[in-house]
Amino acid sequence: MTDTSTPRPYFWTPGTGPDPQALQRLRALTRLPKQAMGEAWFMSENRGRFFSLMHDDPRQWPELDLRNALFELSSGISCFGPRREWQLWCAFLLPRSLELLDTIDAYDARHLHPALVTATLMNLAQPAFPHLPPPLSRDLLDTLGRAMFAPSLWLDGRICEQAWCRPFGRTVHGDMIDPSHSFAASCTLALKLLDPAQIPGWLASALAIDDPYWRAAWVVWLHAAAPMILDGLYPDELDLDEQRDWKPDTARDPNLAVWEYSHTIRREACIRVPGQDAPAFIDPSNRHAFVAALRSLLGRGRLEQWSLGLFATQAYPGQLDYARRQYAVAARDIVERYGLE
Repeated sequence: MTDTSTPRPYFWTPGTGPDPQALQRLRALTRLPKQAMGEAWFMSENRGRFFSLMHDDPRQWPELDLRNALFELSSGISCFGPRREWQLWCAFLLPRSLELLDTIDAYDARHLHPALVTATLMNLAQPAFPHLPPPLSRDLLDTLGRAMFAPSLWLDGRICEQAWCRPFGRTVHGDMIDPSHSFAASCTLALKLLDPAQIPGWLASALAIDDPYWRAAWVVWLHAAAPMILDGLYPDELDLDEQRDWKPDTARDPNLAVWEYSHTIRREACIRVPGQDAPAFIDPSNRHAFVAALRSLLGRGRLEQWSLGLFATQAYPGQLDYARRQYAVAARDIVERYGLE
């Protein structure tokens, strides 16, 4: 008899993308709903519906309509509470949308994937919602959680420059470490859904990926996500206003731990026991397991090695000056915030 008391280890490995069998199980959760999904926000007498999504073939869905539908079923639950309609539509859209990531352009994929994470966290990953079959957390992690690691996005263990999930971007200040969007969404999904016993192995595998941009993104994400990881804040409580205009020599921090529609994940929207405070967004046992694992895996010495690796990466003079200042500020902060040695 197989021992199921201990959850199977979970790792992130470049080139090991979504598991086809897990994707098929998610596809089987629900067929095409009989009624078109309704919008959450309307003032007229008639409620708008997404008739354009009434196809089992995701290639027939207009990209803008899909993105709008994901926003509606995320923000709608945030403000109006869970509805069976939106949960069924999320279960229908998720696995089919994941099939689109390899067929649409990088810009659209960069926004679609994190929007799917938000919709999943709001509709499928909450055990208090009884209308769907019990959410298969492992299947969500093996598909949505591994989308960044599809073979087409990596080459020789490093993320391709044109990959939609590359946590780096160019700004007027120079190249910028940008773990928002898919990187932040994927890390948060794993931290939210994994069993505490799985977290050390997952984190070790993620930090072992030998890519200087990837490692720099981890440092900046840890810095930006500290209020969520250490203090239990919800994504909407993270400061959105400073995200894009932050300079690493200013006093205020950016928020590079946010992603598409993450502002709809609100403390007020969670299911709670009357008379009790809303729980932390990340369960305390997961947060404690994560911090303990981080302290055993990352310290001043490794951070310095990663800094040297980032300094050795340069295509033209001055390209990474801004990113290196970002890294330096974030590295100093996480040593203190997380108690790293």
